[in-house]
Amino acid sequence: MALSGFRFARSIAVVSARWPQTRAVSTAATLTRFTTCFGDGIHLGMLRRQHQSLPFSTSESSSYSPLVWWRNRQEKKEEVKYKERLQAMANKEDWTIGDMKEELNDVVKSWISKIPVIGSNKEILAAKRMHKTVTGLAEIIGDKATSERLGNMTRVEKLKASLQGESTVEDINILIQQFDSMSLMHKVVRRRKLEGKKIPETAEAVQTMMQTEGQRLLTKTQKTKMMSRTKEIMRKSRRR
Repeated sequence: MALSGFRFARSIAVVSARWPQTRAVSTAATLTRFTTCFGDGIHLGMLRRQHQSLPFSTSESSSYSPLVWWRNRQEKKEEVKYKERLQAMANKEDWTIGDMKEELNDVVKSWISKIPVIGSNKEILAAKRMHKTVTGLAEIIGDKATSERLGNMTRVEKLKASLQGESTVEDINILIQQFDSMSLMHKVVRRRKLEGKKIPETAEAVQTMMQTEGQRLLTKTQKTKMMSRTKEIMRKSRRR
């Protein structure tokens, strides 16, 4: 469950960073902290590097390697869990802040975060911090809050949420932007399910789906916000 959680959330981060091109500029600059939580160093790629650095690791060219067997077994499990998570997302009528908190909860409470050599990894630590931010936000506006509710948060509510989650208002704003991307992804897979279409089973398929179908489901307000964020990031980049 934990490994698939990394992969599921990481794919969302990748999708939001690459779709569409106008959003890529904004996302790359404003969602750095959250995407770091689920960067390329996480899940099996990270485990593979950690195993190779351990004194008892064995070569893949050997006739039998318990670590290679275990890794392959986890990869297969991860693929199955990833598909299950996408199906679960499609089955939900709404995507709430509670759902996002649950994804991060799988990470911070997983066995992987308790392994000394891995649990102190910067991505794990960043995920734990983000979990605190989400938890603090949920305590202020409730687990059932949707993208619309988050978009209407007042400055005072954001300040309270940041204090509750031991974070900053900037962290709250970053989280809200990432949540918007997750909500859009939910809308796309939900509509595909209701129309009897196939739900993507891989991160690559999800990216393609979002590029071809995502923009059609953006509201006028969301499109305006997207353009506004892009202009702001472009303005800041010129000053550097």
